[in-house]
Amino acid sequence: MSKRKPAKSAAWYRAAMLGVEDRQGELSPGLRKVAKGFTAAEGYNLRDLKEGRWTPAMKRKVSMYFHELQLLTGQEKIIIKTKSPKRLLYAQMIGGHDPKYKFKVAFVPGTKDASVEWEKDGSFTVRENDYRKKTELFDHEALADSPDDEVARLLESPSLKKAKRFKIVVEENVFSPAGGLLDRGNVAAAIRKLMAQYDGKRALPRGSGNIGDDPAAHHYSQWLNGLMGYTFRFDPNKITPEKALRELERNRDLQRRKSNKRKAGKRQSMEGI
Repeated sequence: MSKRKPAKSAAWYRAAMLGVEDRQGELSPGLRKVAKGFTAAEGYNLRDLKEGRWTPAMKRKVSMYFHELQLLTGQEKIIIKTKSPKRLLYAQMIGGHDPKYKFKVAFVPGTKDASVEWEKDGSFTVRENDYRKKTELFDHEALADSPDDEVARLLESPSLKKAKRFKIVVEENVFSPAGGLLDRGNVAAAIRKLMAQYDGKRALPRGSGNIGDDPAAHHYSQWLNGLMGYTFRFDPNKITPEKALRELERNRDLQRRKSNKRKAGKRQSMEGI
């Protein structure tokens, strides 16, 4: 017999709606600021929540959206706000948004010091202090047919042609095998390896964190989205490992803090029962 999950407290729903700041000053945005459909006028009145008048369906929607928000902000992200539907759609595609969730903003990989430069075609470049980065998405049919040709197409695209180092875009986050940055010579091999490991048939790799799941539920076509290319202001061959991995380390620290906050929230919910 499975254990029943503890009910979430009113304080949990309020934090999900309004956002919460951790001890390091990192603010998790609230649903009211970033998602559609959560204003008081649309029924999500916090006074009604406090007085116990929210329906199970309302609480379920908040929980689902907040879970998706946590996935989108699991790594350090830039929040993109734009009045252009074209720009917003493109940014959400780059950020790995699930279209069934109606967000008013887009979350794309980048640090708090980054700036976004828009181009005439609706695409954008993320500019950091020492480098710029841009993302191109795979054509999944072409990727399945010939991984090498599809990777070559992206590497020679106008967006990535000058890039020297790369990360792989996986759903809403970016990933590098062994924690480093890929160069042009080993991108295709890394992509082929992921496609072979997650072909929907063979058992999932131990490092996936999903041992025992149905392999078909983790087929690469569901999450292997594209490449993020880095163009540096300096020679990337002379970059120190510490500097190259600084962003990855910040993301790991952010994920640890978010995990600790979730555990603390669960304890508070259980204490409120």
